[in-house]
Amino acid sequence: MMTLEATKTRTTLPLTLAAPGEVVEIVEIRLHGDEKQRLQELGLIPGTSIRIVKCDPMNGVILAVRLDGRLALNRGTAHKILVSKER
Repeated sequence: MMTLEATKTRTTLPLTLAAPGEVVEIVEIRLHGDEKQRLQELGLIPGTSIRIVKCDPMNGVILAVRLDGRLALNRGTAHKILVSKER
């Protein structure tokens, strides 16, 4: 029999590992200070769903869509955002 805690566990990965076309949910943001505050002002908070549009490893940019806005994140920042794949 599974406990309630077992059903709450889910696999998380850095945003940099999400593939174009995937919809993921932000689980945790491992940034501090102004960087974290800026992302929160843009609506990137735990529980928010975003769709990955493009991952450009050469330029280090992750392009994601939240609602109808597009966000470009550098790889360093994106790597500190933990997400889970939506089911």
